[in-house]
Amino acid sequence: MRICFWGAIALLALCTVHSKIAGLLWGGAFLFAAWMRYRRGPSLKPIDSVTGAAKLWLVILIVVLGLWLISAALFGELLKPQSAEPNAGLRLLIGALAVAWLVNNARAECPDRMSSAINAALTAGCAIAVVIAVTEDRASYPSNAIVWSAGLAFWMVILSGEMLRTSLSRQTFLVGVVGVLVAIAAILLSRTRGVYPALLWPLVLVALAGAQSLRQTAGRRILLVSGMAACTAIAASVLSGSDPLRLREAASDIQEVKQESDFNSSTGVRVYLLRLGWEAFTESPLIGVGAAERKRRIQSAGIGEGTEVEQATQSARKLGHVHNAYLHHAMDGGIISLAGFLLTIGGLVYVGWTLRREHPTSAWQLYGIAFVHAVTNLSSVNFAHNYYPLMLAISVGVVLIQARLNLLVLQQR
Repeated sequence: MRICFWGAIALLALCTVHSKIAGLLWGGAFLFAAWMRYRRGPSLKPIDSVTGAAKLWLVILIVVLGLWLISAALFGELLKPQSAEPNAGLRLLIGALAVAWLVNNARAECPDRMSSAINAALTAGCAIAVVIAVTEDRASYPSNAIVWSAGLAFWMVILSGEMLRTSLSRQTFLVGVVGVLVAIAAILLSRTRGVYPALLWPLVLVALAGAQSLRQTAGRRILLVSGMAACTAIAASVLSGSDPLRLREAASDIQEVKQESDFNSSTGVRVYLLRLGWEAFTESPLIGVGAAERKRRIQSAGIGEGTEVEQATQSARKLGHVHNAYLHHAMDGGIISLAGFLLTIGGLVYVGWTLRREHPTSAWQLYGIAFVHAVTNLSSVNFAHNYYPLMLAISVGVVLIQARLNLLVLQQR
C-alpha cells in the first residue's frame, strides 16, 4: 500500500513533464482502486459527504458521456477520430470511478502526512513546469500550450484552497505558498493568453471565501499578494515595449481583422472560426452538423469566395476545430453535446456545493477547477487533447482524496 502511494506521489509530481506520465497515474490509480474494491468487497459503512460527492460526480459523468455518445451516434461517428468527446468522457468517467472506489475503501495510518505529500507533489510539478516554460519553446511543451497551462491552473486553485485550511502545519503551508507562486510564474512564462483569466482565482477566493467559513488570515494575505502580483505582471506586460505576455499582439490582431479583414493570425483565426461555428449552430441548433461536417467546413473555409478571401482565411483551413469549446460542442452536436459540456462545469460546482458545510476548502477547490475549466475553454477546445481530461480527472480526484484524508485526520484526534 505504501509503495503504491509513494509511487503515485512521484507520478503526480511528474505529470507536467509528459502526458504519458499523467496517463500512467490515471490508469494505475484505476487498476489499484479496482483491485482494492475487489479485495475488500462493497463497503457497508454509511455514506459520508466525501463518498457521496465522489459518487455524485460519477453519476454526472455517466450522464455527460451518455449525451456525447448520443450526439456522436446521430451522425455515425462513435468510432471516428473526428469526434473527441466520447474519448474524453470515457477518460473522465474512468477517473471518477477510480476516485469513488478509493475514497470509499481507502485506509490511512498517517492521513496528515499523506495530504502534505500530495501538496508537495503538486508544488514540485509546478516548479518543474517553470523549468520547462523557461527552457522549452511553446511548440515543445508536453502538450498543447493552453491545455498544459490549464493543468497548472488546476493545481494552482487546489493549492490556493489548501492554504486557507486552518489545520495545516507551518511547513505544509509554506509548500503551498511556493506552489501557488510557481504555478502563476509557469503560466505567465508559458505566454498562454487563454489561461491568464484563471490567474484571477486567488483574488476571487479571497473575496468570496474570506468572508465566509475559511478564516486563515495568513493564507488570505498570501493569496491576495499572489493575485495582485499576477495582475501587476500582466499590466506591466501591456505597458512594456517587448510585450512578453503577447497581450498587445492580440489587440493588434483584432485591429488587423477590423481594418483589413485578414484572419491569418492567432487571434484573427479565432474570430473567423467563431463566426463559422455560430453559423453552423444556428443552422442546426438541436443536433448540430456533426464532427466530420465541422472539419470539412473549417478546411474549406473561404474556398470559392474569391482570391482575397481565400488568402485571408488560409490559416483557418489548417485547423480542425473552432477554438472555442462551447461553439465546438454546439457545432458538432447542437444542444445535446453542449449540454454535456456545460454539465461538466455545472457538475463540479454542484459537487462542491454538497461539500460546502463539512469540507468548505474542498468545495472552493472544486469551484476553482470549474472556473478554470470554464474560462480556458473560451479560446480552445481542451478536450481535443488527451492530456486535458486526464489532468481534470486527476485534479478532481486529488481534491476528493484530500477531503477524505482530512476527514480521517479529524477522526483520529
